[in-house]
Amino acid sequence: MIKYSFDISKFPDDLNWDSALVCEVESNYFSISINEVEVFSNQEFLVYELFDALHKWLIKNVSGKSDFYFVSMDEEEEPIVAFLYDEGSGNYHFESVFKLADAIVTFQDIVDSYQKFKTDLSDQLLKKYEYHMQLED
Repeated sequence: MIKYSFDISKFPDDLNWDSALVCEVESNYFSISINEVEVFSNQEFLVYELFDALHKWLIKNVSGKSDFYFVSMDEEEEPIVAFLYDEGSGNYHFESVFKLADAIVTFQDIVDSYQKFKTDLSDQLLKKYEYHMQLED
């Protein structure tokens, strides 16, 4: 199982521009663990930027057979986070320029962890900033 750990520390002052959440919702520390092994960590991470990219990818990846490849506006190196599809096994390999350990996950793991990520992000935005998260399909 994939676990996204974060604590939002920065929220936009002005939400009247299209990319405010993507560009300014930040966590002082962000990590990804797969099967209880930390595979990625980063300081001052734009957590909503990753969430938004994952959300859009899941809408488009109905077959569960395409790569997720995330680059960030804050980093020059890439990928920051990637789930690369292996046709032979039908699983995904975790990749990152900051990878701490190798990991393999299923598409269902990605979907399930996305739901938890969405719930945790929504809860923090509501409790800390009284912001109700609304997603576009």
